[in-house]
Amino acid sequence: MQTRMQSRAMTKPFTQLLSALALVGTFVSTGCAEGDTCKELGSCGGDLRGAWTYASPPCQSLLDEPPTEVWLFNRPATVARTPPPESFASEWCAGFVLSSTAPEMAVAKPPVFWVGGEPYINGRVWYKEDGTYESRFSRNGTYGLDFSTACMRNYGSPLACGDIQQLIVAKAANPNLTNVSCTDGAEAGSCSCSFSLAASGRVIGSYSVNGNTVTHRPLRPRVLFPSDATYCAQGDRLQLSGARTTSLFDSPGLRTLDMKRVNCADGAQGDGEDGVDCGLMCPTLCEGQVEPEPLP
Repeated sequence: MQTRMQSRAMTKPFTQLLSALALVGTFVSTGCAEGDTCKELGSCGGDLRGAWTYASPPCQSLLDEPPTEVWLFNRPATVARTPPPESFASEWCAGFVLSSTAPEMAVAKPPVFWVGGEPYINGRVWYKEDGTYESRFSRNGTYGLDFSTACMRNYGSPLACGDIQQLIVAKAANPNLTNVSCTDGAEAGSCSCSFSLAASGRVIGSYSVNGNTVTHRPLRPRVLFPSDATYCAQGDRLQLSGARTTSLFDSPGLRTLDMKRVNCADGAQGDGEDGVDCGLMCPTLCEGQVEPEPLP
């Protein structure tokens, strides 16, 4: 009897230990994982040829897209068989250098107006009869960038943020950057800037279909690795999902697309058209519109 009691006493802690280990394993495998925030759309396959535009906003995963480090700007490509430089968080002042010289020359180096995870506000995809495709996606948003007093006084400049706003705007000139405004921040001597960032991209490549999976092979403006997407094309609707939780069209964070066909023969201007039955996604360009320059 005594032996059996000892066995039961030893079994209970052992069972508790196994339960605890199971809980730890569950936490390690799932507790720290965000998981896919975008539900996969239809995957029935079908004929996806034609031009398509948004039927509803795309689902986008918010990714950490750090800016290029200031010290890596214009740096030569890494030599073959040589490890690339290690990446790290960009410096606090975003490359901003405010010198102590005359006000008209105070901005020795403008800040890097950067933001990651901008929403994809507009998108068009054209699957052509010859096995090539063309994609166009635009991203934009309005953001803020703050510089502490330490950033403003780092090189001994006594100037206030409002004194150099025009210089910052002029030196930070960028075709994707608009509505730059800098004012004195809440902290004495600090600077608070706001700006709008808009960017668009055009990619041309080839595609192939295998069942309910389409493989995209980007060729211009640069060759990239192929990427797969599951899809469902039914009538005038097309749904695309990045296979294995990957991004679509090598666009960071773009996970799923719910699209509708661009109708270039209905006598009215619809989504995806630049005019009545005309535009870059139609067989006929609109009046005054020119064919985009070939990508390199």
